[in-house]
Amino acid sequence: MIWGVQLKLPSYFAERQLGSAQTLAFTLAAMNVGGFLAGLSFGPVHRYCQRLTLTLGYAGAAGAVWVLWLTHSAPIAIIAAIGFNWIYSYTGPYLVFTSNANLAPTQINTLSSALTIATILSAFVAPLLWNQVGRLGGGTLTTNVFFWIGLSLAVLTGGTLWLAKRY
Repeated sequence: MIWGVQLKLPSYFAERQLGSAQTLAFTLAAMNVGGFLAGLSFGPVHRYCQRLTLTLGYAGAAGAVWVLWLTHSAPIAIIAAIGFNWIYSYTGPYLVFTSNANLAPTQINTLSSALTIATILSAFVAPLLWNQVGRLGGGTLTTNVFFWIGLSLAVLTGGTLWLAKRY
């Protein structure tokens, strides 16, 4: 999901005439700061939200993508993009933290390697995947991609909420 937003943000800014290349560069850089802030705040957020941390990440990210999909305002788009990266960045640490629980040290190393490989592969596959998925819909490639990312995140939100309440 994160690769789709970051990959399509330049064309989104161009299509919607949301600013110059400098504005886009600022936004992409600030998105990384948002991710950094998520890393700094993950511990307290996870202590408070517990099993709902993943749901929070997906729900917040879905909301931010829907705002991006709907807005034609540069300031709102910039805030939504930064907010997306911040809130979505809770999902990675949560998945790593919970998947490492109760594993032997050798299993943790294997899992960390698998997650690293999955991250690299997802960065490689993302442009191919989102450019194909973006052909489905009545809007431009970019707006279609944002629609499908928002819908995917909404489905993930529902699924994680259901699992959190069930288990």
